[in-house]
Amino acid sequence: MRLRQSVFALMLAVPTLAQAAPCASRAEMDALDMRVLQTDLMVAALACPNLRQPYGQFVEKHRSHLVEHTSTLKRYIKRAGQEVNQFITEMSNQSSNISLRLPESAYCQRAQLLFGEIYSQEHAQLLDSLIQTPNITGRHKVTMCQ
Repeated sequence: MRLRQSVFALMLAVPTLAQAAPCASRAEMDALDMRVLQTDLMVAALACPNLRQPYGQFVEKHRSHLVEHTSTLKRYIKRAGQEVNQFITEMSNQSSNISLRLPESAYCQRAQLLFGEIYSQEHAQLLDSLIQTPNITGRHKVTMCQ
């Protein structure tokens, strides 16, 4: 319990990307949203052994898009004057914190449903569904340019 409190306190001490971030283009928002989703899935795969294979399948299926989004994300984060590793660590900490809020079995069950929902989608469909998912799009707190 003490470790969880320490980790949470450390997370609060790390400045978020949105505190100094410029607005993002549509492509940058897609890259940010995809990184949140990918990080959630990676944490789920680490927390739930039965989801390691589905995570690998997700990465394999969307590999070219993930690489493209990562390049876009790196350019955006650099433009925002932040460190890429800091942003990725922050996203990982958020995802991990979410996983700790539920009992492991409940968390893994929800994660398995998420894998089931996204697995059958092509990349464009996946991006469209992310736009409609506030717990994904709201996590990075970056706003889209008008």
